[in-house]
Amino acid sequence: MQRWLHFTILITAAHIHQLLTRAPEERRRASHGSEGLHSDLTSIFTFPAAVLLPLPLAIMLIVSVRAARFAIARKPLFRWLLSSSSIVLAACSAHAISAHVLGTRSSGDDDLLLQAALASAAVIFVGQQMLIVAGAKILSATDGTPSAVELFGNREHLADVTLSITLGVVLASTAANPLTTMGILIVATSINTLITHRERGRRDGGTGLITKARWEELANAAIHAAARAGHSVALLVVDLDHFKSVNDQHGHLVGDMLLQRVADVLAQSTRAGDLAGRYGGEEFVVLLNDADEALHAAERIRSRISKIVLVFEEKRGGGRASIEDRTASIGVAVAPPQSPMSLSDLFKAADQALYQAKRQGRDQVYLAGLEATSMLQTLNGQS
Repeated sequence: MQRWLHFTILITAAHIHQLLTRAPEERRRASHGSEGLHSDLTSIFTFPAAVLLPLPLAIMLIVSVRAARFAIARKPLFRWLLSSSSIVLAACSAHAISAHVLGTRSSGDDDLLLQAALASAAVIFVGQQMLIVAGAKILSATDGTPSAVELFGNREHLADVTLSITLGVVLASTAANPLTTMGILIVATSINTLITHRERGRRDGGTGLITKARWEELANAAIHAAARAGHSVALLVVDLDHFKSVNDQHGHLVGDMLLQRVADVLAQSTRAGDLAGRYGGEEFVVLLNDADEALHAAERIRSRISKIVLVFEEKRGGGRASIEDRTASIGVAVAPPQSPMSLSDLFKAADQALYQAKRQGRDQVYLAGLEATSMLQTLNGQS
């Protein structure tokens, strides 16, 4: 009877938690796509199930929770099956360890053995999942061995995992007491909200592109991955020409609207593996995974920005007005595979190229070390 009570409490709490956090979790996963590691807090409830319930009931709970998550997982079916299988296997190991330790306890050391069993089971539950997923990533990698961060997550992800399993241990140690479960459910929902706010803080509020700090973090990782794989990347620094005049003449609100349109152009002109971000003011950065397309991509962005037509209402009188024929200057720098560059060096080269584009009249692309005009003529002649 008690096992069914535990099962009912845990599965109810797990699904309430998923229901309360579904909307922000779905937005977060939509922003990140299916790649990368997500801070999933369901182990708060699946771990206690593994150590408190008979194994068939624990697996039933895990499958139920995972099935509910699949609707917003944004993962291919095989990846969802892999991660779900890793949780089930980890639950089997955690169940076996806790059952073995608690099976050897004596009347005088219940509390000590309980804590030892839960701590051991928690380490196995988390560690086994990480190793299975990391092994699958290594086996499926086509461009060199993934970094430790790509395999196991950054410090924030690991902190989220640690917090999640700690709450799971607390819940298990109280035998899923209804009051404790309710309190942890409230805490878990609050943590999801904090994670959502943390992720939003990495997006520029005006354009929706990733912030400078977040872009630098991801760009550094991408450059290191490209160096390991032996292929080149390119950096574009995009700066709107005479943007101050827009703010001076029409106000900052209209200026922000124009920046948003430029951000839309960047999103439409880049591929899934590229990184576009707002670097500050009217300056944007794009790290291209394929350096061979750098000049074509830069010219495409420059051309599309020049075709932006922004219609708005004037702040005085409410009359209709428009902005068009705006131009942008773009500096391009390439990090060759034979002599990889740091992000700092790559940015300096692209920034110097941008400065040359400005000096030569603006509204053009300049490749670090070479004039873009002749390069683009050659490329256009080949296409």
